[in-house]
Amino acid sequence: MAYEQLYQKLINVYGLSEDDFWMHKQSGKLIIKHCGVQKIAYQDLPNKTKIVVPELKNYVVHQTSDGLRGKELVISAQFELHHNNVCLRRYVSFGEANEKNLRSDYPWAIAEKRMFDRAVLALVGLAQEGVYSDEEADTFRDPKQKVKISKPRVTKAPTEAAAPKPAPPVLVVEKPSVLEPEFPNDFKEAAIRTRPVPMPPKPMPPKPNAMEVKKPLQDCILEFLEENSTKIFSRSEICGSLNMNTNDFLYPITMLITSGKVARSGEKRGTKYQLRMEKHQPLTREEYHSHWVVASDVIRDMGVDQLDLKTIVRKVTGHPSAIVAQQNGALTKQSVETIINMSKDLVVSQ
Repeated sequence: MAYEQLYQKLINVYGLSEDDFWMHKQSGKLIIKHCGVQKIAYQDLPNKTKIVVPELKNYVVHQTSDGLRGKELVISAQFELHHNNVCLRRYVSFGEANEKNLRSDYPWAIAEKRMFDRAVLALVGLAQEGVYSDEEADTFRDPKQKVKISKPRVTKAPTEAAAPKPAPPVLVVEKPSVLEPEFPNDFKEAAIRTRPVPMPPKPMPPKPNAMEVKKPLQDCILEFLEENSTKIFSRSEICGSLNMNTNDFLYPITMLITSGKVARSGEKRGTKYQLRMEKHQPLTREEYHSHWVVASDVIRDMGVDQLDLKTIVRKVTGHPSAIVAQQNGALTKQSVETIINMSKDLVVSQ
């Protein structure tokens, strides 16, 4: 994103002032104060979204005395981006403080600020544009490295007023008079009979009804999956069947998944979608112990090692392990059956 667009976004969208951010002279990156990040976190964001900040009891604290950088303090927590009380995105953030990146006597405060700022900037997409918090490094707050930012101005080169062009001369051509030749009467009657008859104009197609309202994309996708409830489709197959732009697919399918109406399996280009039925419902904690634990024992008895099992679980659920898939609602009875069948195919192929 260009500098002018980032400036307008911070000022007009997030309501920051020019004192809340500056440009780092050495790296050329935009730096935001911690108080500026707090302004973004505790306001209603565009598209009716809002960041849910975790409570202090949900913080996870790690302390090491013999790590890569010696004695170190790490604080982590999970932040969420909600839309109408529906979670659209989760982000687990970490903030660390050690002897090499800390020049104050407040390691707990610095680690918590770094964790907070990283999560907020990542959820609103500013971190992906190269925007950093001033808590990341002491050099970001160095007065010699600060470049004051002012509103970008667009200047136009002055142009001289063009002299009006003289109007072109109008030529008047007199049409010579033409004497109509005289024809015999029988010749005139034959010319009238052979004159082509003009065709009537073609009827115009009816105009579309201005009151006709298109169905929301979310309803169109749901109706398509209900009509094909026994099949599994990829994103390109759904968009091709509905003549839908693939760029408009993410938001409606996310709302259908979070509402429990559509089930998703696989990851990346292998992601598939289908109508969620009873066997597509996520396993509860009790069902996880009754279904997955038994299924994993059966798979190990087949001779499938732990590494191959994790690879199969990732392909089916999109998560690195079964417990993580269950916690995110991606582990269902059908996905467990699929994992068992893929394990059988792996054993046969070996």
